[in-house]
Amino acid sequence: MSLFFRYLSSVILLISCITSTEYNAANTPPTHDTPILTMDITSKDLTSTPQNTFDADNDDVKNIFNWYKDEGSGLEPIQVLNMPFEANDGNETSFTKDYSDSGYNGTVIGATWNATGGHDGKGAYEFDG
Repeated sequence: MSLFFRYLSSVILLISCITSTEYNAANTPPTHDTPILTMDITSKDLTSTPQNTFDADNDDVKNIFNWYKDEGSGLEPIQVLNMPFEANDGNETSFTKDYSDSGYNGTVIGATWNATGGHDGKGAYEFDG
């Protein structure tokens, strides 16, 4: 079984060395080196660490990964929902994006957006309770 991931900060990178780019023509897409994949044998956690992500336009870049597995009959997504609850072009107070192939975008109810919160300081939702 082989694994690859899709890198969703305006650049798509497949570990199998297939690359493509998605970007707004008025903006330069971010660049990055190949992420480092590590596996903890005990917990069986597979982790990807971005390397040297750079944006020539000085836009904030958030690294979001979609994981897939190849079972011989094609690529299958591992997750059904990939909702990191991160900034979404100014719509954070009412909308949160699903980055999986499922497209289960969400409506924010009962949470407040903190633009400097989260583990990376790029924003997070705060819940009361």
